[in-house]
Amino acid sequence: ASWVQLRAGYTYRPTPTPLQSGPSAYLDNDAHIMAVGAGFSLFEPLDEYSHPVSLDISAQAIALSERVVERSGEGDPLGTLSHGGQIWSFSVALNHTY
Repeated sequence: ASWVQLRAGYTYRPTPTPLQSGPSAYLDNDAHIMAVGAGFSLFEPLDEYSHPVSLDISAQAIALSERVVERSGEGDPLGTLSHGGQIWSFSVALNHTY
């Protein structure tokens, strides 16, 4: 239907950071990024313009692959580091062009 637009996307972003083993600890992960959204043309409140009010909604999920950083020093206060997880974001926008 012309009153709704559906959107979706996916990308894979490999980390540019090599595994850390020395005194540095640059933490970065491979990322699987997925997004979905929809745009809805609702109505023209004044009936004077050809631009209706629109509503856009979206959600994005980023899945960060688990990585482990083995620290090299016995006396290293941080020890072995494990990092990964998920990041979620959501948005809503109401638009009227005149």
